[in-house]
Amino acid sequence: MTGLRILIAAGASVALASGALAQTTTVTGTDRVDVKDPAAIVSADRADMGEAPTVDLTNMVELDDDFVLPTLNLPVDALDDYELVDRNGTYVGEVEEVIGPDANTATAIVVEFDGPGWFLTDDDVERVVDIGKFSIEGDRLVIDIVADDAIKLPVYKDD
Repeated sequence: MTGLRILIAAGASVALASGALAQTTTVTGTDRVDVKDPAAIVSADRADMGEAPTVDLTNMVELDDDFVLPTLNLPVDALDDYELVDRNGTYVGEVEEVIGPDANTATAIVVEFDGPGWFLTDDDVERVVDIGKFSIEGDRLVIDIVADDAIKLPVYKDD
């Protein structure tokens, strides 16, 4: 009976692992992430190689300042009026851009993390954060990540 339980548990583990692998977002050999899929932004973790991927801007656009973000009910331009903080109210950095696959779809916000405790090893590097990680609380724009996660986020380079 114990052998049967072990066999069933092993089979369940393989099935769960197979499902998780099927849902994993792959970062290509060019170290670029497709930001059309918001999940790709969050799951793009290259920490095992000591680096973060660069966002593939081939099919991305910066949204106009007057575009209203449905998730925050604000125009892009209004984000400059809010202080960007973490869940504890500590200053994090600045919003640089809002990007998406087309002019009518916002999927991510580009942030330069320069707040105390948020300094990354790469100066003036902007990171791409899934738009779902942001909320408005009073006069603050709150980002729902921690400093250790910021280094793993995709890099934004608009050369």
